[in-house]
Amino acid sequence: MVTSERDLARDAIIAAVTGSSPAVSRRQVAHAFAFRFQIAEEDVEVSLNSYAGDFFVYFKDPIYRTEALRFPPYLWMHISKSALEITPWTRQSQATAVVGQLHYSVRLCIEGVPRHAWQEETVRGLLHSSTHSSTLIELEGIDRSNLSDKESACVCIWVWTDDPRCLSTQGRLEIEELPETERAVDDDEPWHYSELGFADQRRRQPRFQP
Repeated sequence: MVTSERDLARDAIIAAVTGSSPAVSRRQVAHAFAFRFQIAEEDVEVSLNSYAGDFFVYFKDPIYRTEALRFPPYLWMHISKSALEITPWTRQSQATAVVGQLHYSVRLCIEGVPRHAWQEETVRGLLHSSTHSSTLIELEGIDRSNLSDKESACVCIWVWTDDPRCLSTQGRLEIEELPETERAVDDDEPWHYSELGFADQRRRQPRFQP
């Protein structure tokens, strides 16, 4: 981490779009610096530093980072007719940019779902907030590995949410049944319903193959 911080402090700057200028893309920022120093755009790596509109600019050659800071603190971009305010990169440059964007990865084991309905499109209907409709709940997938004996009777899923306390602990699932004509039934197979006290006594006919 210390080495990475030292490298970024030597090679990187922060460029913020000033005023009420129109939206600026990473490519436009890279083009502006490449044009200013007469270098290839591949020698300048630009990424979004925060949703506020400032950019993280990394020079493959640290000499251009030094030159960028020597110029006046503003770089005019003719394409978008806007200016970039240039400041050195520090460890605080992005420290608060993603604090409000952190989400929780939660593993849920849901009981009472028929085994033939253990599919993402089915269990997605059970994911909702018990308090706020605006709570983020996004299904990542079904967990089919490393299940304990008790978990093997449930459908276990992974979800992303911004507030796990709002996850509903119960729900109602409606599943459409197939029509009788679409169910696969073999009339030659004997049927047994021991729980009802009777069984099929038909004799199976021998099957011959040519």
